[in-house]
Amino acid sequence: MHINVIGAGLAGCEAAMQIASHGIKVHLYEMKPNKKTPAHHTEKYAELFCSNSLKAMRVESAAGLLKEEMRRLDSFLMKCADACKVPAGGALAVDRDIFSSLATEGIKSCELIEVYEEEVCEIPKDEITVVASGPLTSEPLAEYIRGMFGSSLSFFDAAAPIVTAESIDMEYAFCASRYDKGDGDDYINCPMNKEEYETFYNALISAERAPLHDCDVSNPKVYEGCMPVEVMAQRGEGTLRFGPMKPVGLVNPKTGHRPWAVLQLRKENKAGNMYNLVGFQTNLKFPEQKRVFSLIPALHNADFVRYGVMHRNTFLDSPRILNSDFSVKDNHSLFFAGQITGVEGYIESAASGLAVGIYLADFVQGRQPAVFPKITAIGALSYYISDEVHTNFQPMNINFGLLPPLTERIKKKKEKEERKPVLDIKDIPAPHKIKAKLDDFVVGQEHAKKVMSVAVYNHYKRVATDTMDDIEIEKSNMLMIGPTGCGKTYLVKTLAKLLDVPLAITDATSLTEAGYIGDDIESVVSKLLAAADNDVEKAEQGIIFIDEIDKIAKKKNTSQRDVSGESVQQGMLKLLEG
Repeated sequence: MHINVIGAGLAGCEAAMQIASHGIKVHLYEMKPNKKTPAHHTEKYAELFCSNSLKAMRVESAAGLLKEEMRRLDSFLMKCADACKVPAGGALAVDRDIFSSLATEGIKSCELIEVYEEEVCEIPKDEITVVASGPLTSEPLAEYIRGMFGSSLSFFDAAAPIVTAESIDMEYAFCASRYDKGDGDDYINCPMNKEEYETFYNALISAERAPLHDCDVSNPKVYEGCMPVEVMAQRGEGTLRFGPMKPVGLVNPKTGHRPWAVLQLRKENKAGNMYNLVGFQTNLKFPEQKRVFSLIPALHNADFVRYGVMHRNTFLDSPRILNSDFSVKDNHSLFFAGQITGVEGYIESAASGLAVGIYLADFVQGRQPAVFPKITAIGALSYYISDEVHTNFQPMNINFGLLPPLTERIKKKKEKEERKPVLDIKDIPAPHKIKAKLDDFVVGQEHAKKVMSVAVYNHYKRVATDTMDDIEIEKSNMLMIGPTGCGKTYLVKTLAKLLDVPLAITDATSLTEAGYIGDDIESVVSKLLAAADNDVEKAEQGIIFIDEIDKIAKKKNTSQRDVSGESVQQGMLKLLEG
């Protein structure tokens, strides 16, 4: 008795190891090294094409939750990833070469896995088979699958360039993580001023792109989460500054100010001698990549060890074809796993292979097969790809939108509920007493503390007690003006802590008109509600701090739609007016 697995990518390797770990023999078919796709660079298994990032580590994030579920289910590839991770702030990034080497060694050393290095052109009949051939399924097998189901779908995916560490000019760069996450200096940041950014932007949108078969290179059908940087840029001059080149959470220590735009570079390997351009997937011709990306000051002498490429990804119309256990609806001995099913992303692909492997081990050994409920990240993905409600099925990363909503609000920990605030807003003390409490935490800024104390007294006397006696000011919006590092944000954070009220901090430069990349005005209020654990009454007593407010101004000398300046002002006024 054996189970066939076609493809030694992420899903195939995970499925094979899960099946073998239950004592079941596996025949694993992989066409490398005899045949490679345009995106393959090595002969190793579980090769990572586009990026070395496996996304967020925090279990409070959907990607982090998925990885934690996989760890608890003894995922083979999560062990590989954890063994070769490289610094990446709050994300899990890996050394691609070591990761693939660990996966290959693990597969080849498993006695129950027999590897056949040959191309599969037809799916074996009357045998239990898992097709994990990936988004770059070879044409003969893809044609066979199309013959079985009538059609398949596709979109274009892209990879980012990689440069050598020694060719990065650190005179024009600095090390830091956004908002000081991780070790604080996990990324190399390549800052640009306004003039440098505009020069780069104009060169990028006019650069020559590589041809794509049966596709308009100026407007290819792409996956939004892995969009070529030049396609993103053509949506508007400010788009990159609210996307991969956003400067929020970063201050250039050489100037003391936040840059106009920033390109982040992330370690590609443990040795730290190669870095990839984060979010810079591209389909530009290779000479154009060298010319355009070298306009970024820190990369003016960059040595590119790999240029970005674009390739077609093929996936099934899974809701019409597959069950939630990834089996074919009219053939329960045939399973699909990985990106070909419409799960999008490295970890999502591996998770589907893990789910199929566990299911098949239970099925073959006579146990009731495990069914992942919708409330799990793995279950949410499996239900998404099999939900027949989708009439225009598109690949999807894991996100909390796939999980059902909570039936009840999660309460704070008991000890947190019982903690008394230093300043009780129900019995707000006089302004001089509020200032005295601020003095315990903040040295200097005497005038600012006095103004804030009076404003807080007036505001909470009105909001929290419904008493308007002796209060002439109906609302309190404070405008804080001062250079970087003078303590504006710290003052507000301290005040929120003393009052024990929720605080939402947002950046005016990330605000855009609704429907564009960035945060719209409503999302600012949503942040406050989230900070209050979705307690509306608590949120009504909270504080919203909007940084860089001076950046909301009408853009001059532009013929393009202004989605981040004047168009935001009316929404901002409504917010300030309460």
